[in-house]
Amino acid sequence: MHITTWNCKYHVVFAPKYRRMEIYGKIRKDIGVIIRRLCEQKGIEISQDSQNVLIQKIANLVGTGDDNVHHQNTLQLLDAMHKAGKKFDKVLLKQGLEGPQFRELMELLKENDVPFQFVPGERLNKAVRGSHQGVLAYISQIDYVDIEQLVNTALGRSENPLLVILDGVSDVRNLGAIARSLECAGGHGIIVPAKGGAAINADAVKASAGALMRMDTCKVPNLRVAAYYLKQSGFKLVAATEKTENLIYDVDMTGPCAIIMGSEGKGISQSMLDLADEKAAIPMAGEITSLNVSVASSILMYEAVRQRITK
Repeated sequence: MHITTWNCKYHVVFAPKYRRMEIYGKIRKDIGVIIRRLCEQKGIEISQDSQNVLIQKIANLVGTGDDNVHHQNTLQLLDAMHKAGKKFDKVLLKQGLEGPQFRELMELLKENDVPFQFVPGERLNKAVRGSHQGVLAYISQIDYVDIEQLVNTALGRSENPLLVILDGVSDVRNLGAIARSLECAGGHGIIVPAKGGAAINADAVKASAGALMRMDTCKVPNLRVAAYYLKQSGFKLVAATEKTENLIYDVDMTGPCAIIMGSEGKGISQSMLDLADEKAAIPMAGEITSLNVSVASSILMYEAVRQRITK
């Protein structure tokens, strides 16, 4: 098993045929130290008992010699890390995997709502230094909240919370910059899609100047369902789009509000535009007809702030 770190981006690769553990980076070759440092950086409180369980599971995974036992230990490690409060951002599975152990793994992933994707073996080979068993799990950089918790927390902190929904924003630095602006504007959370959006990785966290570690982030399988829930909870959905005559100054954003931002190429999807309560355009006077999505997001956020200050 490898626990690899590049600029604080962690991922776990299950590699039973190695019969050993290799640690790359500046962290020491000590399983307990690695677990403690990971948890400290993630802000996760882990009991000594849970820590001991993880250490034992990892040691078993590395030390035993039977492939079936290794595969079973992979499942046990996933389960142990879940019980210890560790979350996975996604799991990549080699195409063609089958058998009872694989089905058990799939059940565990679905049970814990872990996003997974089947990929060619070549993709895993490029990501892993050495042999592997066809499973690559990425540990989440942040702890996500569900949509109900996000809304309840936001409404508990402010009578007029401000949220941002990202629909197809794929650049991690843009995502991080948007989170940074939202935190500076006193916003309360970001909603992102489980698929089709930017990964919240080390680069995103760095670009956010730590904002992604400070505010609630919700990853949802369906943005439309999340949007419906926000509307039912009293939020106004404001879509930033050029497909309207209304300028951002004409749209009331003084109440509970969720700003929808789309990708720079395609913009907001039609299904999300249809759900928006208001559409708002940023006035453009130059020959270039579009702004960077993080810049456009900041403009809308601070228009909402301006309205609330002068209300």
